[in-house]
Amino acid sequence: MKVLSGDVGGTKTWLQTIRIQDGNFQLLHEQRFESQRYSDFTSLIHAFHASAPLNVVSGLDSACFGVAGPIESDADGRRVKVTNLPWFIDERTLAAELHIEKVRLINDFEAVAYGTEVLAEKDCVTLQDGLPQVHGNRVTLGAGTGLGACQSIWAGDRYLVVPSETGHSDFAPTDEVQIALLKHLIARVGHVSIEHVLSGPGLVTIYSFLRESQPGMVNRQLEQAMDTDDAAAVAEFATVHHDALARQALEMFIKVYGAVAGNLALINLAHGGVYIAGGIAPKLAASMREFGFLEAFSRKGKMSALLNAIPIFIVLDSKIGLKGSTLVASRL
Repeated sequence: MKVLSGDVGGTKTWLQTIRIQDGNFQLLHEQRFESQRYSDFTSLIHAFHASAPLNVVSGLDSACFGVAGPIESDADGRRVKVTNLPWFIDERTLAAELHIEKVRLINDFEAVAYGTEVLAEKDCVTLQDGLPQVHGNRVTLGAGTGLGACQSIWAGDRYLVVPSETGHSDFAPTDEVQIALLKHLIARVGHVSIEHVLSGPGLVTIYSFLRESQPGMVNRQLEQAMDTDDAAAVAEFATVHHDALARQALEMFIKVYGAVAGNLALINLAHGGVYIAGGIAPKLAASMREFGFLEAFSRKGKMSALLNAIPIFIVLDSKIGLKGSTLVASRL
């Protein structure tokens, strides 16, 4: 069996072809593209075909693409408008253009959740060993540009991933400072979703809120560094330069992360584990312990003991979404 899989985003797109035989996955060809250089997804696919040997891209049995955007579905199939790009992708149209009978579109974070099934031990950092249950429910979440989250439920012989829009649900503060942050944001944006706080931009939002209340603690070097990459600058000054205000911001961010992960673990009874993916967590693995992630995760009153028994992993593999798309393609 030979499949085509992809991780399609507004900034970059990864495509690869894989041969699957006797349960083994062999990479045949892989390529990274700058998404904005192409007028549509079909043009990008044709560029991939042109760059690969003919025997690699011919005779494909199926294809799956994890796409940054909400998947719409009806009797005519599935389609998606790519977030931050003027691309519309339709399963049936794509299947006809690629001459592939089986094509599936899934959300990019749904692909990440499927990818947790094929992670190797080296691809994760364990935050909490817990007491994992075989085939127990799993939760995958990850903060990056926004916040994604999915539930994985065992369905006979494999996990079925249930996508969500958790990032747009209400932010629930857990202490007085977070309550003050919520009031601050309500005055500015009205509805305050979790990803207003728990995302790359959210870290900057937290820092800006603290800066307003403590102007005497502002580090001018940090302010200058934020002109290049504001979220990365706050994280660096917190972890490397030990700037007091940046550390306050990062601590609040990580505690919110822990509380949200704990809520999702309770809602889904994630005895199979909580997997933290996305672009931020791998860079902050050491800080997650230092700044109280686990305490915030398990601080759920009567349910604290239950939360202490749930395994927690930070996903290090940056291509986990691509692996998830490949897995789905192999099952079509």
